[in-house]
Amino acid sequence: MITKLTVESFKSLESVEIELGAVNVFVGANGSGKSNLLEAIGVLSAAANGRVDDESLMRRGVRPGVPQLYKSAFPIKRQPPHIFFGAANTQTNYEVSLLNPLRGPQAPWRYKTELWESKGQEPVSRSPRTQPKPNPEQGLAALEAVRR
Repeated sequence: MITKLTVESFKSLESVEIELGAVNVFVGANGSGKSNLLEAIGVLSAAANGRVDDESLMRRGVRPGVPQLYKSAFPIKRQPPHIFFGAANTQTNYEVSLLNPLRGPQAPWRYKTELWESKGQEPVSRSPRTQPKPNPEQGLAALEAVRR
């Protein structure tokens, strides 16, 4: 069970960190970000499953759209080109930053960074400096989970 969710630069969610329990209820006015929070969980789920594209997002209830629609519209001094998601519980932590360029968008999103830490296991990670370069369209955590 996910006990902590973090989302940055996704739709109307500029920077959100919430603690989750066994039952969660999201209440708010129209346009306050409830659906965007649920869609962020869908994107995070697709990333943890190893591929983020329109098909995998739609299967998780994320409305399809061009990359610009997924980016936060908040005026930030320097808007990061990627979107960040994280989920954790007492045993496991998963964090991922994804990129789909606004100019020249591509069907599968690209993994920029990824970290999967599970208690008692060697962490799985990627960054722009990782050598050899892993496939940017494929999540490493999903591949490692299959091997374990």
